[in-house]
Amino acid sequence: MPDQRSFNIRNVGLVDARDVWAHETIFAIILDQVYEGTDVPHFNYLVFKGSRTRMGDIGKNRKQNLALPSLQAKAFENLMQRFHTELISRWTVSCSSPVAGKRYTVEEYFLHSPSERMPERLADTVGGQAIRNRIDDYLASGPKHEIRIFGLTEDFELDPPVHYLIMKDLSIRPIHEWTKLSIEEIQNSFMEIVDFVEPEIADDTKGWVQYIWNHKDGRWSKFVSQKRAFVATKSFRMLWTYLTPEDAERVKQDPTLLGSDKRKPEKEKEVQEKAKQKYIQGRISFEPSN
Repeated sequence: MPDQRSFNIRNVGLVDARDVWAHETIFAIILDQVYEGTDVPHFNYLVFKGSRTRMGDIGKNRKQNLALPSLQAKAFENLMQRFHTELISRWTVSCSSPVAGKRYTVEEYFLHSPSERMPERLADTVGGQAIRNRIDDYLASGPKHEIRIFGLTEDFELDPPVHYLIMKDLSIRPIHEWTKLSIEEIQNSFMEIVDFVEPEIADDTKGWVQYIWNHKDGRWSKFVSQKRAFVATKSFRMLWTYLTPEDAERVKQDPTLLGSDKRKPEKEKEVQEKAKQKYIQGRISFEPSN
């Protein structure tokens, strides 16, 4: 059975906490760079019983137990072993007061170490303030760096592309909003791949929406779980829209320049496996510090 852990929120105030909302964010410092654990299992709700701001109320001197994703412990262990890093979880809890017309927010950071099952408050650890400063500097100035599940390797990777081409030399060509491609680049690729696409949620959703994770045969995946909710995936741009203006005009005159849209699943599977092996071979090697 998965290692199920939980997190307690205690109301130590003098009045009830109304409209409580909680969210967990994961950070890691790897090779002196701060990474956000975007795809690392964490407590999250995009919608809770139709609300994006309320999970319930907590009376004074009472607590609320929140169940963490069942695979969080396994993911933490894997990441710590592979990247020789500590992990930091930031809990952001907001609530309203019945006696004041404003909303309050509290943040608390916790350090997860390979040798300790229970996390420690970051502020209480040796070097904790320096780690907090690093994270604050990263959040203030960026650029954004992420730990995501890369669909090609089905594992956690540092800053993997979400949208990319597999080229004929089996290299990966990331595609961003600002990317400009030439006809020749598209012709020199085997296939286009779009990994996990963030969901679009209807405004009148009445149910629950959250992320969940799966781990099977060493492969990680992330899904959107929905209950009594309507969720659609966000649309993404068609490949030809990334063409330079000059090449877009050439394709407009001759659409065959981009080749056939007919898929060959068996060939695609073979190409992806070869590209995966090349990508893994090119990974940075992480060694424990002395």
